[in-house]
Amino acid sequence: MPFGSGLNPSAVKTAIDEFFFSKFDYAEQPGFTTAENPLLFKQQTSGQSAEITEEFGMPGEFLGKAESEAGPEATIRSGNQKTHNVVNYKRNLKIPKEYYDDDKHGTIQAMAEALGTRGKTSRDKNGFALYVGGFATYTTGDTAYIWSNSHTALNGSTVDNLSTGAFTATTFETLWRLLVEQASQDGEAGGHVPTAFLVPPILAPDAHEVLQSDLQAGTAENQLNYWSKVYPGLQVLSSIYLGSTFNQPGYANANTAHYLVSQNHGLTRWVREALYTRLVGWETDDNDEWTYKAGFREVVGARSWEGAVGSTGA
Repeated sequence: MPFGSGLNPSAVKTAIDEFFFSKFDYAEQPGFTTAENPLLFKQQTSGQSAEITEEFGMPGEFLGKAESEAGPEATIRSGNQKTHNVVNYKRNLKIPKEYYDDDKHGTIQAMAEALGTRGKTSRDKNGFALYVGGFATYTTGDTAYIWSNSHTALNGSTVDNLSTGAFTATTFETLWRLLVEQASQDGEAGGHVPTAFLVPPILAPDAHEVLQSDLQAGTAENQLNYWSKVYPGLQVLSSIYLGSTFNQPGYANANTAHYLVSQNHGLTRWVREALYTRLVGWETDDNDEWTYKAGFREVVGARSWEGAVGSTGA
Protein backbone atom coordinates (compact mmCIF):
# COMPACT_ATOMS: atom_id res chain seq x y z
CA MET A 1 0.00 0.00 0.00
CA PRO A 2 1.46 3.42 -0.92
CA PHE A 3 2.76 5.75 1.76
CA GLY A 4 0.15 8.34 0.81
CA SER A 5 -2.23 10.92 2.18
CA GLY A 6 -4.92 8.28 2.68
CA LEU A 7 -2.90 6.75 5.53
CA ASN A 8 -1.29 10.03 6.57
CA PRO A 9 -3.74 12.87 5.82
CA SER A 10 -2.17 15.34 8.24
CA ALA A 11 1.23 15.09 6.55
CA VAL A 12 0.02 17.13 3.57
CA LYS A 13 -1.77 19.77 5.64
CA THR A 14 -0.82 22.41 8.17
CA ALA A 15 -3.24 20.92 10.68
CA ILE A 16 -0.40 19.94 13.03
CA ASP A 17 2.83 21.60 14.04
CA GLU A 18 5.17 18.62 13.64
CA PHE A 19 5.53 14.86 13.57
CA PHE A 20 7.53 12.78 16.01
CA PHE A 21 9.82 10.56 13.93
CA SER A 22 11.08 7.41 15.65
CA LYS A 23 14.84 7.05 15.85
CA PHE A 24 16.92 4.27 17.37
CA ASP A 25 20.55 3.77 18.36
CA TYR A 26 20.53 0.12 19.38
CA ALA A 27 24.00 -0.56 17.92
CA GLU A 28 25.57 2.41 19.74
CA GLN A 29 25.09 0.95 23.20
CA PRO A 30 28.52 0.53 24.86
CA GLY A 31 29.80 -2.96 24.12
CA PHE A 32 27.12 -3.67 21.49
CA THR A 33 28.04 -4.57 17.94
CA THR A 34 26.74 -5.36 14.45
CA ALA A 35 27.15 -7.99 11.75
CA GLU A 36 29.88 -5.81 10.23
CA ASN A 37 32.24 -6.59 13.13
CA PRO A 38 35.27 -8.48 11.69
CA LEU A 39 35.98 -10.15 15.03
CA LEU A 40 32.67 -12.02 14.84
CA PHE A 41 32.19 -12.42 11.09
CA LYS A 42 34.89 -12.86 8.50
CA GLN A 43 33.86 -10.12 6.07
CA GLN A 44 34.10 -11.19 2.44
CA THR A 45 32.60 -10.01 -0.81
CA SER A 46 30.85 -12.38 -3.18
CA GLY A 47 30.74 -12.20 -6.96
CA GLN A 48 28.16 -14.93 -7.47
CA SER A 49 24.87 -16.34 -6.25
CA ALA A 50 26.45 -18.91 -3.92
CA GLU A 51 29.72 -19.55 -2.11
CA ILE A 52 31.05 -23.12 -1.98
CA THR A 53 33.52 -23.93 0.79
CA GLU A 54 35.53 -26.91 1.99
CA GLU A 55 37.51 -27.59 5.12
CA PHE A 56 41.28 -28.00 4.76
CA GLY A 57 43.39 -30.18 7.04
CA MET A 58 46.86 -30.47 8.56
CA PRO A 59 49.74 -32.91 7.70
CA GLY A 60 49.78 -34.98 10.90
CA GLU A 61 52.39 -35.40 13.63
CA PHE A 62 56.10 -35.59 12.84
CA LEU A 63 57.50 -39.04 13.74
CA GLY A 64 60.96 -40.07 14.88
CA LYS A 65 62.87 -42.15 12.34
CA ALA A 66 66.20 -43.98 12.30
CA GLU A 67 69.18 -42.71 10.33
CA SER A 68 68.72 -43.11 6.56
CA GLU A 69 65.12 -44.20 7.07
CA ALA A 70 62.68 -42.29 4.89
CA GLY A 71 60.12 -40.15 6.64
CA PRO A 72 56.43 -40.88 6.07
CA GLU A 73 54.67 -38.84 3.42
CA ALA A 74 52.33 -36.18 4.70
CA THR A 75 48.68 -36.44 3.72
CA ILE A 76 46.73 -33.22 3.84
CA ARG A 77 43.02 -33.78 3.41
CA SER A 78 40.28 -31.45 2.31
CA GLY A 79 36.58 -32.14 2.28
CA ASN A 80 33.19 -31.44 3.86
CA GLN A 81 32.01 -29.25 1.00
CA LYS A 82 29.18 -26.87 1.78
CA THR A 83 27.18 -24.45 -0.36
CA HIS A 84 26.08 -21.08 1.05
CA ASN A 85 23.36 -19.54 -1.14
CA VAL A 86 23.19 -15.74 -1.28
CA VAL A 87 19.81 -14.39 -0.11
CA ASN A 88 18.08 -11.32 -1.55
CA TYR A 89 16.59 -9.02 1.10
CA LYS A 90 14.29 -6.26 -0.19
CA ARG A 91 11.71 -3.71 0.91
CA ASN A 92 10.03 -1.12 -1.35
CA LEU A 93 7.93 1.86 -0.36
CA LYS A 94 5.52 3.57 -2.78
CA ILE A 95 4.85 7.33 -2.60
CA PRO A 96 2.10 8.92 -4.73
CA LYS A 97 3.31 11.88 -6.76
CA GLU A 98 0.70 14.10 -5.12
CA TYR A 99 1.90 13.17 -1.64
CA TYR A 100 5.50 13.73 -2.70
CA ASP A 101 4.59 17.21 -3.98
CA ASP A 102 2.47 18.15 -0.95
CA ASP A 103 4.54 16.76 1.96
CA LYS A 104 4.60 19.53 4.60
CA HIS A 105 6.55 17.93 7.43
CA GLY A 106 9.58 16.16 5.98
CA THR A 107 7.94 12.75 6.26
CA ILE A 108 9.49 11.53 3.02
CA GLN A 109 13.01 12.16 4.26
CA ALA A 110 12.14 10.49 7.56
CA MET A 111 10.64 7.56 5.67
CA ALA A 112 13.86 7.11 3.66
CA GLU A 113 15.91 7.16 6.87
CA ALA A 114 13.55 4.63 8.48
CA LEU A 115 13.88 2.34 5.48
CA GLY A 116 17.68 2.46 5.76
CA THR A 117 17.55 1.84 9.50
CA ARG A 118 15.33 -1.19 9.10
CA GLY A 119 17.68 -2.50 6.44
CA LYS A 120 20.56 -2.36 8.91
CA THR A 121 18.57 -4.06 11.67
CA SER A 122 17.45 -6.78 9.25
CA ARG A 123 21.09 -7.33 8.28
CA ASP A 124 22.12 -7.72 11.92
CA LYS A 125 19.16 -9.94 12.81
CA ASN A 126 19.99 -12.32 9.98
CA GLY A 127 23.71 -12.15 10.74
CA PHE A 128 23.53 -13.04 14.42
CA ALA A 129 21.13 -15.85 13.59
CA LEU A 130 24.29 -17.74 12.64
CA TYR A 131 25.39 -17.75 16.29
CA VAL A 132 22.05 -18.37 17.97
CA GLY A 133 20.96 -20.80 15.26
CA GLY A 134 24.22 -22.71 15.54
CA PHE A 135 22.69 -24.98 18.18
CA ALA A 136 19.85 -26.34 16.05
CA THR A 137 19.69 -24.67 12.61
CA TYR A 138 23.02 -23.81 11.00
CA THR A 139 25.51 -26.59 10.25
CA THR A 140 29.13 -26.90 9.17
CA GLY A 141 30.44 -29.02 6.31
CA ASP A 142 30.48 -32.20 8.42
CA THR A 143 26.64 -31.77 8.73
CA ALA A 144 26.82 -31.25 12.51
CA TYR A 145 25.39 -28.07 14.03
CA ILE A 146 27.97 -25.30 14.48
CA TRP A 147 28.03 -25.88 18.24
CA SER A 148 28.29 -29.65 18.67
CA ASN A 149 29.87 -32.35 20.85
CA SER A 150 30.45 -34.51 17.79
CA HIS A 151 32.17 -32.67 14.95
CA THR A 152 34.03 -35.02 12.63
CA ALA A 153 37.54 -33.87 11.74
CA LEU A 154 38.93 -34.75 8.32
CA ASN A 155 41.02 -37.56 9.84
CA GLY A 156 37.86 -39.10 11.33
CA SER A 157 38.38 -38.04 14.94
CA THR A 158 35.66 -36.34 17.00
CA VAL A 159 35.98 -32.74 18.16
CA ASP A 160 33.80 -31.01 20.76
CA ASN A 161 33.07 -27.26 20.62
CA LEU A 162 29.89 -27.23 22.72
CA SER A 163 29.65 -26.49 26.44
CA THR A 164 26.82 -26.09 28.95
CA GLY A 165 26.13 -24.46 32.29
CA ALA A 166 24.99 -21.01 33.35
CA PHE A 167 27.63 -18.36 32.74
CA THR A 168 30.04 -17.95 35.67
CA ALA A 169 33.79 -17.55 35.99
CA THR A 170 34.00 -21.33 36.39
CA THR A 171 31.94 -22.24 33.33
CA PHE A 172 33.80 -19.63 31.29
CA GLU A 173 37.03 -21.40 32.15
CA THR A 174 35.54 -24.64 30.77
CA LEU A 175 34.55 -22.87 27.56
CA TRP A 176 37.97 -21.23 27.31
CA ARG A 177 39.69 -24.59 27.70
CA LEU A 178 37.61 -26.06 24.84
CA LEU A 179 38.99 -23.30 22.60
CA VAL A 180 42.65 -23.26 23.65
CA GLU A 181 42.87 -27.09 23.58
CA GLN A 182 40.80 -27.57 20.41
CA ALA A 183 42.24 -30.26 18.15
CA SER A 184 42.97 -29.65 14.49
CA GLN A 185 41.63 -31.48 11.43
CA ASP A 186 44.41 -34.09 11.72
CA GLY A 187 43.54 -34.87 15.34
CA GLU A 188 46.67 -33.20 16.68
CA ALA A 189 46.88 -30.13 18.88
CA GLY A 190 45.56 -26.93 17.41
CA GLY A 191 44.42 -24.41 19.95
CA HIS A 192 43.31 -20.82 19.55
CA VAL A 193 43.69 -17.52 21.39
CA PRO A 194 40.28 -16.03 22.31
CA THR A 195 39.62 -12.59 20.86
CA ALA A 196 35.90 -11.97 21.47
CA PHE A 197 33.25 -13.17 23.91
CA LEU A 198 29.71 -12.73 22.62
CA VAL A 199 26.69 -12.68 24.93
CA PRO A 200 23.00 -11.68 24.91
CA PRO A 201 22.19 -8.35 26.60
CA ILE A 202 21.04 -10.00 29.83
CA LEU A 203 24.53 -11.47 30.34
CA ALA A 204 26.51 -8.41 29.27
CA PRO A 205 26.94 -6.81 32.74
CA ASP A 206 28.04 -10.14 34.26
CA ALA A 207 30.42 -10.83 31.39
CA HIS A 208 32.12 -7.45 31.74
CA GLU A 209 32.40 -7.95 35.51
CA VAL A 210 33.83 -11.48 35.30
CA LEU A 211 36.25 -10.85 32.45
CA GLN A 212 37.29 -7.22 32.83
CA SER A 213 37.38 -6.46 36.58
CA ASP A 214 40.83 -5.74 37.98
CA LEU A 215 40.24 -8.30 40.74
CA GLN A 216 38.24 -11.52 40.74
CA ALA A 217 34.53 -10.83 40.50
CA GLY A 218 32.16 -12.05 43.21
CA THR A 219 34.86 -12.72 45.84
CA ALA A 220 35.82 -10.97 49.06
CA GLU A 221 39.55 -11.62 48.57
CA ASN A 222 41.89 -9.34 46.66
CA GLN A 223 42.78 -12.06 44.17
CA LEU A 224 44.13 -11.36 40.73
CA ASN A 225 41.57 -11.60 37.92
CA TYR A 226 43.31 -13.96 35.51
CA TRP A 227 41.14 -12.98 32.54
CA SER A 228 41.65 -9.23 32.64
CA LYS A 229 45.37 -9.56 33.27
CA VAL A 230 46.24 -12.31 30.77
CA TYR A 231 43.70 -11.35 28.08
CA PRO A 232 43.41 -7.55 28.32
CA GLY A 233 42.44 -7.36 24.64
CA LEU A 234 39.57 -9.85 24.88
CA GLN A 235 36.47 -7.97 23.78
CA VAL A 236 33.09 -8.54 25.42
CA LEU A 237 30.37 -7.90 22.84
CA SER A 238 26.60 -8.13 22.65
CA SER A 239 23.60 -7.62 20.36
CA ILE A 240 19.88 -7.43 20.96
CA TYR A 241 19.57 -10.11 18.26
CA LEU A 242 21.17 -12.66 20.57
CA GLY A 243 18.53 -12.37 23.30
CA SER A 244 15.22 -14.18 23.63
CA THR A 245 13.16 -11.22 22.40
CA PHE A 246 14.55 -10.70 18.91
CA ASN A 247 16.76 -13.66 17.97
CA GLN A 248 15.92 -14.97 14.51
CA PRO A 249 15.61 -18.75 15.12
CA GLY A 250 13.55 -18.32 18.28
CA TYR A 251 16.09 -20.41 20.22
CA ALA A 252 14.75 -21.39 23.65
CA ASN A 253 18.07 -20.81 25.46
CA ALA A 254 18.95 -17.56 23.69
CA ASN A 255 19.14 -15.61 26.97
CA THR A 256 21.68 -18.02 28.45
CA ALA A 257 23.78 -18.97 25.41
CA HIS A 258 27.24 -17.44 24.94
CA TYR A 259 30.10 -17.78 22.48
CA LEU A 260 33.90 -17.49 22.46
CA VAL A 261 35.81 -17.01 19.21
CA SER A 262 39.40 -16.66 18.07
CA GLN A 263 40.82 -14.87 15.05
CA ASN A 264 40.88 -18.25 13.27
CA HIS A 265 37.15 -18.99 13.25
CA GLY A 266 35.20 -19.72 10.06
CA LEU A 267 31.97 -17.82 10.75
CA THR A 268 31.65 -15.73 7.61
CA ARG A 269 29.49 -13.02 6.08
CA TRP A 270 29.62 -12.88 2.28
CA VAL A 271 28.25 -9.63 0.83
CA ARG A 272 27.07 -9.83 -2.77
CA GLU A 273 25.50 -6.36 -2.72
CA ALA A 274 25.74 -3.94 0.19
CA LEU A 275 22.68 -2.24 1.64
CA TYR A 276 21.28 0.32 -0.80
CA THR A 277 18.37 2.79 -0.96
CA ARG A 278 17.32 4.30 -4.27
CA LEU A 279 14.53 6.67 -5.26
CA VAL A 280 12.91 5.84 -8.61
CA GLY A 281 10.86 8.53 -10.35
CA TRP A 282 7.09 8.51 -10.89
CA GLU A 283 7.29 9.22 -14.62
CA THR A 284 7.48 5.57 -15.69
CA ASP A 285 5.07 4.22 -13.07
CA ASP A 286 1.49 3.42 -14.17
CA ASN A 287 0.11 4.79 -10.89
CA ASP A 288 2.29 7.91 -10.85
CA GLU A 289 4.14 6.78 -7.74
CA TRP A 290 7.68 7.43 -6.64
CA THR A 291 9.34 4.26 -5.34
CA TYR A 292 11.97 3.99 -2.63
CA LYS A 293 13.77 0.72 -3.25
CA ALA A 294 15.97 -0.75 -0.56
CA GLY A 295 17.73 -4.04 -0.19
CA PHE A 296 20.93 -6.04 0.15
CA ARG A 297 22.24 -9.42 -0.94
CA GLU A 298 24.36 -11.53 1.37
CA VAL A 299 24.66 -14.82 3.21
CA VAL A 300 26.19 -15.92 6.48
CA GLY A 301 27.56 -19.37 7.09
CA ALA A 302 30.18 -21.44 8.89
CA ARG A 303 33.09 -22.59 6.76
CA SER A 304 34.26 -24.76 9.65
CA TRP A 305 33.77 -25.46 13.35
CA GLU A 306 37.39 -24.55 14.03
CA GLY A 307 38.40 -21.56 16.13
CA ALA A 308 35.06 -21.06 17.89
CA VAL A 309 33.11 -22.58 20.78
CA GLY A 310 29.61 -22.06 22.12
CA SER A 311 27.65 -22.80 25.26
CA THR A 312 23.92 -23.30 25.71
CA GLY A 313 24.26 -21.70 29.13
CA ALA A 314 21.70 -24.21 30.32
